[in-house]
Amino acid sequence: MANPFVQQDAGDLCIKVGDREPSWLFRLRRGDANKTPVPIDTQGVGDIKIRIRLKSSTAPAVEFSVSEILDDGVDPDLVGVVRYDPTAADVDTKGIYLVEIKTSRAGIEATFPVEGFFIVNIAKRA
Repeated sequence: MANPFVQQDAGDLCIKVGDREPSWLFRLRRGDANKTPVPIDTQGVGDIKIRIRLKSSTAPAVEFSVSEILDDGVDPDLVGVVRYDPTAADVDTKGIYLVEIKTSRAGIEATFPVEGFFIVNIAKRA
């Protein structure tokens, strides 16, 4: 069964200011010849970075290494899944954040999602 916390596409992850759990899980996918989203094999990817910026900001995105590549090459539910554990500074300001994942394999870069962004919505506490 697919993990309900894994962002399949450019969907939303909603948390409250200060929440550092759950970890942010993203499935990296690309369209095949039929434009069907297919998870990419993250085995052997040399470098995977997460890029985050506040949607309303004109400042450049900040970039961090992902915490873990969960794709173990065995479990089909983990194909293309990467995990990021946010720091306190990542979740201290409410707002809508645009997130991209940048990969590099043998010097060739790719960015996910292919269209749009993963969205992280950090809401204020009551």
